[in-house]
Amino acid sequence: MHNIKMPARPNWRDMAEEADSTFTGIHGVPYWDEGTADTLSLKQIETDLEDPAAALQEMYGEAAVEIPGRELLLDRLDTPEDCRDLIAANWRLDDPEFYRRFDFAYDG
Repeated sequence: MHNIKMPARPNWRDMAEEADSTFTGIHGVPYWDEGTADTLSLKQIETDLEDPAAALQEMYGEAAVEIPGRELLLDRLDTPEDCRDLIAANWRLDDPEFYRRFDFAYDG
């Protein structure tokens, strides 16, 4: 992995908002660093990122089968009461893309 410096696009915040992404920072600290980019090899992408993401996706799916309707698990996950029926209803629809997010830290 190589980190390269580059000039920030002058309209990157506007572009993010156009894509419905208003999450550009936390408490004034940028979340997105527009002035750098990382280059990765195909092997790094496939082996170091895609394979672990697929494994986590599978584990998430296996675990999620156990959660809807099980109040103890919902309590342990600190799931808000007003979201529980929605979660259960969406799970019954068998929509695998209802909500999943993985944040990775990668140092190459």
